Amino acid sequence: MDIDETDRPMLRSLRDPAMERMMRETLREMAGDTADPLARDLARDLLSGSVTLREALGSRAYGEVFAQGLAEIERAGVIPWEDRTPEERDQLRKRAAEFEESQRAEPGR
Repeated sequence: MDIDETDRPMLRSLRDPAMERMMRETLREMAGDTADPLARDLARDLLSGSVTLREALGSRAYGEVFAQGLAEIERAGVIPWEDRTPEERDQLRKRAAEFEESQRAEPGR
């Protein structure tokens, strides 16, 4: 898989580097997934920069991937970021930073 990731932010509104890294890691995992070819292609296109997140959200094909993901989130009862308290957001940022640090500590990363 030949993906050319740049240092450009995935979302201009995403100002938290830890959240940005988590998003990229999730996309990397999706890019290697053979179970859902559409999600795999979306992840690869987003990582390569050939499509922006805004363009993907407006796409009929990729819109289905987002719709499925949102349905899964709703079933899981996940609270949207904007509905979280500042304390919850800080805790999530801390967990993201800890996760990132654990990933760096693993050999071969």
